[in-house]
Amino acid sequence: IRAKARKISMIISIVVSIVAVGVTFFYAKSRAPTKPLRGVTSAVFISSEMNRVYDYISTPDFRTEWHMSSVEVSGPAIDHSAVVGEVFAEEFRVASTHITIDWNVLDRQFPTSTATNYAEFVIEGTASLELGDSIRTEHWREIFRLRASKHQFAGTDQVQFEFEILIDGKDVKDMDPKWKKSVTKAIKASLTNIKDRVEEDTRLNPSPQKLKEENKRKRVVKAEREAKQPEASSKKDQTLKKEKKEKTKDKQGQNDKSK
Repeated sequence: IRAKARKISMIISIVVSIVAVGVTFFYAKSRAPTKPLRGVTSAVFISSEMNRVYDYISTPDFRTEWHMSSVEVSGPAIDHSAVVGEVFAEEFRVASTHITIDWNVLDRQFPTSTATNYAEFVIEGTASLELGDSIRTEHWREIFRLRASKHQFAGTDQVQFEFEILIDGKDVKDMDPKWKKSVTKAIKASLTNIKDRVEEDTRLNPSPQKLKEENKRKRVVKAEREAKQPEASSKKDQTLKKEKKEKTKDKQGQNDKSK
């Protein structure tokens, strides 16, 4: 009887240990930090100042110039950099799909000075997708991240501009492959449009800070050129004197031969 009791006790101890390990594992897994969702993302470097890039991408009225074949943007206030809580509507296309979204500005980290090296602009809304005779509804979130830096070789301002889209709160790996491909292509085309337009505007309308830096560079180049001029003039005078001396010597040699 004692042997049987010991055996039962041992079995109970093993079962309790297994249950305890299982509970511990489940608790640890439930407490573990979840990885943030990652949407369809692409990025590009833009040769310009952060303020200029931010103002351009956060002003709804400009979206018809760069955003996913956008055909119309409307709203009560679309002619300035949108602030949190403002709304606007947009119609655009991704591949052959016509999309209408009522956007809401969710978050805004504005570059407050030329020393700011990170900024962010976030909008979200409910999208209506026309698919033949049917309409599908999706929740979209667009996140724009800007990181300022200096060009590695030229030393001029540049911005790493990242564009991310989250659809229905799904991670990019859980999206329909065909739809993911279409959205990725649309994002890359949008980034190319932004880069071309902002860089062109930067060349045609340089900022006061840019003009100040350019004038400073010109003054430095001029000072270096002027510093080299006396040295060049001195070398030229020495060369002329040497040539004159050689000519005089040759002339004297000719006179001695004639005598």
